[in-house]
Amino acid sequence: GISGETFLKVNKPEITSDIITSLNCGKTLEPTGTDVKDELDDEVYSEIGNKFTDKTCKKTHKFKTCVYSSKPKKTHQCVECGKCFTEASNLKIHQRIHTGEKPYQCVECGKCFTQASNLKIHQRIHTGEKPYQCVECGKSFTRASHLLMHQKIHTGEKPNQCVECGKSFTEASNLKIHQRIHTGEKPYQCVECGKSFTTNLNLKRHQMLHLEEKQCQCRL
Repeated sequence: GISGETFLKVNKPEITSDIITSLNCGKTLEPTGTDVKDELDDEVYSEIGNKFTDKTCKKTHKFKTCVYSSKPKKTHQCVECGKCFTEASNLKIHQRIHTGEKPYQCVECGKCFTQASNLKIHQRIHTGEKPYQCVECGKSFTRASHLLMHQKIHTGEKPNQCVECGKSFTEASNLKIHQRIHTGEKPYQCVECGKSFTTNLNLKRHQMLHLEEKQCQCRL
């Protein structure tokens, strides 16, 4: 049989600047200059590799018995928009954006979704489930992404900066709304009077005025 030392010499992974994925643990690895600046010869590599003969992935993810492969290529392309995917299943899900297909329906309210995962998240509205909790204040959220945005309140992080005036925001969505001040964009229009607004919330507040007017007319 092939000794562990011979195996490691023959199967020494090619170290490049590309992203590599460990097939043993599934972790995506990005070799750094620190990790690969000194190229090891086979003898030294074999000596280090033998320390990990139990095939357990170590934290450093340097030289070990994990098997490496190049980052998967995106060979599945959408004919509608040209976007590419590594898996045919992901392309199929993406194409529902173009076809309008929403095969996953909520039994509570009838709302439909393109993905089962989105339906699962939606159903938390009905169940009240909020599995993502902030360790700082205890507030809980239905989505992990909402928790991450919330945590920026505690850290003070505001990574989204307006290039026009320099004002910063914790969320990209808030920056987008703010930028309408500079662009003059008002995408939300009232069907009653044609007045436009920068946010949907401002439109809803405005629409309440029309509703109140109609209610007053009915009382007369």
